[in-house]
Amino acid sequence: MDVGDFIFLNHKINQNAYELAKNEIIFPIGVSSENSITIQLTTHKNYSKQWYIYPFGDTRTRFQKDNPFAIEFSSETNTITITKIKSNSKHLWGDGWKFPLQLWYPHDVSDFVIPPNYGRLIRNGIKKKCYKYGLVIPFFSRANYVKEFLESLQQSDTSNCLIVFMDESMTNAVNEDHISVHTLIKNFKIPNLIKVFKIRHGNMFDSILTGWDMIYPFCEYLITLDSDTIMKKDWISKIDDAYHAMKNDYPGNPFILASGFNTETERHCIIERRSQYILKNSVGGCNMFFHKDIYPDYIRKTLISYKWDSNIISYIQELDGIIGTTTPSVIQHIGEVSSGHRDDPVNSSYDRSDYL
Repeated sequence: MDVGDFIFLNHKINQNAYELAKNEIIFPIGVSSENSITIQLTTHKNYSKQWYIYPFGDTRTRFQKDNPFAIEFSSETNTITITKIKSNSKHLWGDGWKFPLQLWYPHDVSDFVIPPNYGRLIRNGIKKKCYKYGLVIPFFSRANYVKEFLESLQQSDTSNCLIVFMDESMTNAVNEDHISVHTLIKNFKIPNLIKVFKIRHGNMFDSILTGWDMIYPFCEYLITLDSDTIMKKDWISKIDDAYHAMKNDYPGNPFILASGFNTETERHCIIERRSQYILKNSVGGCNMFFHKDIYPDYIRKTLISYKWDSNIISYIQELDGIIGTTTPSVIQHIGEVSSGHRDDPVNSSYDRSDYL
């Protein structure tokens, strides 16, 4: 779907139509020189619930916390009106907006949807639409770790978990290792699995955003997990136990972030050890677990760069949220050699947990 499918109704009615027959959730709008545009819809669905914009920021860490757009749906005219209500120095100066705006409408969705021209989606053993947990795992390189990870996942209890593999191994600098990763993922089978084979390189944060967006309507809790980890068989239920122990200890606080990976470093230090969990000041992006209710308005905004995990932690802290891990860890990090910032294992260390 491209911008030519829209009717923009600022001053003149264009004869083109915005076709939504194959896309219920993602609306590519594009750039605009006007502060307000109106789009005519050709389907007659009630789009009166809350709309969201795709996350963006001024820098890799300064994500847009406040919604700079008002989005209104008119059932009488079957139109969506998008109006810029705030400005910033990089993307929203002057009239209109300078980046390709996209809208997200995660309501009344009947099927799994990824952005247009994003990749190929394959279902494996999807027997129902609603799951308690939704797990997104990005893949790119390091086939030796991926092989161990998949063997561990195969042994895990994922009976009530919708799993999404986001594979971008064939999108950038393809080599023998990337081909091996792609082959491992292509041949792997487990119930409740969706595989997305990306056709463009977007990095880990892009995979997590797209994966969580896709499964948000169908899951109660959202999880991410690195592909260079191994897990206990009951790792999901143990993290759920820790999450609910924190929820019981901090009633009324919706901003609870749990993890099955406890590494004790200066950056991820322990605040307090409790019987059912460890209270932390921070956890890494190796594994995160939270209730879906805080995703659209909070977690989702942070997914703008490779600093996504630090963004989530800083925002949870800013919101006076609670961060904790299982005790002991149910996830171990095996990625001694990193695909990104840590390519020299001799002169750098990598986080490990108290995994038993």
